[in-house]
Amino acid sequence: MRHLRALLLALPLFAAPVVMAQELDGPAYGSEAYADEREALFAALKSAESELEARAAEDAIWAMWFRGPSYEIGERMDVASQRLRWGEYDAAREILDGILVDAPGYSEAYNQRAFAYFLMGNYEESLADIDRTLDLEPNHFGALSGQAQIFIRQSLIEKAIGVVRQATKIHPWLRERYMLPESERIDGRPEGEEL
Repeated sequence: MRHLRALLLALPLFAAPVVMAQELDGPAYGSEAYADEREALFAALKSAESELEARAAEDAIWAMWFRGPSYEIGERMDVASQRLRWGEYDAAREILDGILVDAPGYSEAYNQRAFAYFLMGNYEESLADIDRTLDLEPNHFGALSGQAQIFIRQSLIEKAIGVVRQATKIHPWLRERYMLPESERIDGRPEGEEL
């Protein structure tokens, strides 16, 4: 029961909506077209004028992140995600370890492994993988949200709020924006962010 509760509390942080990587359509991971898609999706996210628009852009970004560098890696990511949902954290981590051996530049594999470590209560390893995720994908609002949650669990509240501020510059409608003082939020956006 404890594992289920931890999973439910953390799902919005690191994890995407249930995405089947091999079923995703779009430019190949790492291609020039992928970079163009990434730029367009983050622009749509930042300019979203409603929660609904923001969620659509967010879901599309998660789908893009899950699109692995190959079909086979996408299938392995699906299995790892399934293991996480089933509470089989060690099994998920082992699959993700293998993916990262084969695709060391795949940011979402680091993020999902960070999620596995988080669910296992291994915050230091989770933070290390979040750092790797952010090195590869600086706009990874999911990784930043996860980092903020870890800082909260470590009683580093000001540090957590700082990370949420950073994340809302990427994703103004981020669910965790409510961690910010109300004076910093305007229409779901931190103060100072333009519409």
